[in-house]
Amino acid sequence: MYYAVLHGVRALLLSKGLEPKSHEGALRLLSMHFVKEGRMDREVSRTFARLMKFREEADYNASFDFAEKDCVEFGREADLLLANIKEYLGKQNLL
Repeated sequence: MYYAVLHGVRALLLSKGLEPKSHEGALRLLSMHFVKEGRMDREVSRTFARLMKFREEADYNASFDFAEKDCVEFGREADLLLANIKEYLGKQNLL
């Protein structure tokens, strides 16, 4: 789920000629070039940051456990974020 969002964010950034070198870089560029400039709602970067945090916990903290309700909520957030990205790219005639 996180990686689907990461690839969506990367597509969004590439639409402006921006190529992040890291996960954190993708978040920074998203915030700087889309949220702060008013192209995307602030919730987009918050959702991406939240998904990134939980992906890191899942990858690097063996004792971290997700509840089913967390996965359902993350799925909804990811779907909404990807829909926003798709809508933006569609308006730019990039889809």
